[in-house]
Amino acid sequence: MLDINSTLIIVSNAIANPLLDFIAVAIHNDFYFIILLMIAVLLRERNPQKLWKVFVACVFVLLLSAGIKSMLKIDRPCTSERFAYLCPDSYSFPSLHAAIAFAVAMSFLQKRSYPPYALLALFVAFTRIYLGVHSFEDIAGGMAIGIIGYYIIDVLFERPQHHIIITALESMRKLVHIALGFALLAFLLLFGRMMFLSVLFVSVFIGSIISNFYSFGKVRAINFFRDNFERVGVRMMGLGSALYLLGVLISAAVLQNEAKIAAAIIIFALGDGAASLLGLHAKHLLPWNRKKTWEGFIAFIICSLPAYFFIGPAAIPLIILCAFVESLSLPIDDNVLLPAVATAVLLVI
Repeated sequence: MLDINSTLIIVSNAIANPLLDFIAVAIHNDFYFIILLMIAVLLRERNPQKLWKVFVACVFVLLLSAGIKSMLKIDRPCTSERFAYLCPDSYSFPSLHAAIAFAVAMSFLQKRSYPPYALLALFVAFTRIYLGVHSFEDIAGGMAIGIIGYYIIDVLFERPQHHIIITALESMRKLVHIALGFALLAFLLLFGRMMFLSVLFVSVFIGSIISNFYSFGKVRAINFFRDNFERVGVRMMGLGSALYLLGVLISAAVLQNEAKIAAAIIIFALGDGAASLLGLHAKHLLPWNRKKTWEGFIAFIICSLPAYFFIGPAAIPLIILCAFVESLSLPIDDNVLLPAVATAVLLVI
């Protein structure tokens, strides 16, 4: 079975050199890290409103990450003897450096300058492992939190400008949603958490690059997926799929128990997909949200019940809670909300 942390430590030791040491140590310093990001942002962005949004997103990601650190209280790995003196006394998960770097990178998505910023964020994340102050789970969680954090702030800044249109292809989208959930669940059970986490991390990173190139007409091969599976009016091509994978990534990074991760996947992949499928043509509206139906609400609960086989009776209240969250009319995508709720509850049961 793949041990990604051991592999990365071996790679780090193999490529060690004075220049990389100097850069990694400099980035480790909070002051120099902030200066680096400020210079990077100001090199390609001058719009005051966008700069303000980036600042707010970074502060939000910082506070969110710090809160998660305090809640989970995971100790630092401190795997490097050479840089043992740099290992902080603070908790490990998630990596603040990785979270903020990826949040900044997201601010350049759908711009031609995005690939260098994405690579910069990836490099910053790697330096945290290189110095031995973070594990792969820390930077994977940091990436997910940074991207989702920026997405939330972006939605709050620009919510009125986007109107998603539900088309006749919605049923096909939800079938793919459910099928992908089964595929992810099977992969987790066959290959284990660390391999699962690694594939999700790489998929999200490469997917963001492909989506960015597509926005400039450079990846026409995925037009088929746009025409058959994408909603009209989305903020960007592949946003729903990206948030879906990021939600799973959050659960896989935070929850170390594979049974709990499997239960989470069942709930927000199978349950959510089934609720939308049955709710599309149903007529009995929920009293608290006239856009959702009792049929969809009940379908969510029934199709999420296999989670019981992984976590036992605790699955029942969790499923009902997630079904209620899915039924609400909120500006944040269900692919973000449901994994957040499920993961938070699974942490304490």
